[in-house]
Amino acid sequence: MRVNRTLARTLVARLIRRAEHLTGAKPLDSIQVFLQDDTGMRALNRICFQSDTTTDVISIRYDPMPGTTACHADVAVNTQQALRCIRSSSRWPIARELALYLAHGIDHLTGACDSTPRSRRRMRRRELRWLNHPEVRPLSLSWSRSHHD
Repeated sequence: MRVNRTLARTLVARLIRRAEHLTGAKPLDSIQVFLQDDTGMRALNRICFQSDTTTDVISIRYDPMPGTTACHADVAVNTQQALRCIRSSSRWPIARELALYLAHGIDHLTGACDSTPRSRRRMRRRELRWLNHPEVRPLSLSWSRSHHD
């Protein structure tokens, strides 16, 4: 998997800006994005949520330490799952699928929950709107490439 780091940073910043603007979430001071495979995601899921399964994305928002105001977050994205998904459906390139996972992770950072079918549909509609926004769409199609594109 090859990632253009400059485009990836810009994509993440624009997705966060869309999310914070539309949801009113407290702004993040920093975010780290980790690209993982199934094994890495399963390990993170076990540590974070006591679930021994893989998943598409894991988001963790850290509240400010006492005496500070800085808010930080981590988002882990499963590249192996994204590759499986595009191989089976081919609805768009890998960059777009990974951008959708990023948008989903950022949606969780704003407090969104996908515990019911209705809330999952609501989140997906919102995430696709973010990805189709004129300042985000070109980046969501080009920030990463794999030899499977």
